[in-house]
Amino acid sequence: NNNIGEWLLVPNRSNSNNNNTNTGIGDAIRLVDLKLLAAEDEPKLARQGLSSVCQHYLQKPLDKAEQCSQWSRRPLTEAQRTYAGLDAWVCARIYEIIHKE
Repeated sequence: NNNIGEWLLVPNRSNSNNNNTNTGIGDAIRLVDLKLLAAEDEPKLARQGLSSVCQHYLQKPLDKAEQCSQWSRRPLTEAQRTYAGLDAWVCARIYEIIHKE
């Protein structure tokens, strides 16, 4: 059982006058623990990982094969870049699905 939550940056839409454009931090100041959000929405997901949460909301598990690859080695492989992008995309998509319900 992995106790690390999956994290998603949520844009702060209430402050459009933020001048912190160099880092982007001003546009994403709130963090959401998607693992907790999914567990609140569907209690049976409380002890499940992101792949199972994907299966529940997107009807397809997330392939986590690259999760334990050599991320410190550069350049990243195409498979690592694809995994990282998909990992981020599914978090955003699941967040949208939960908030539409």
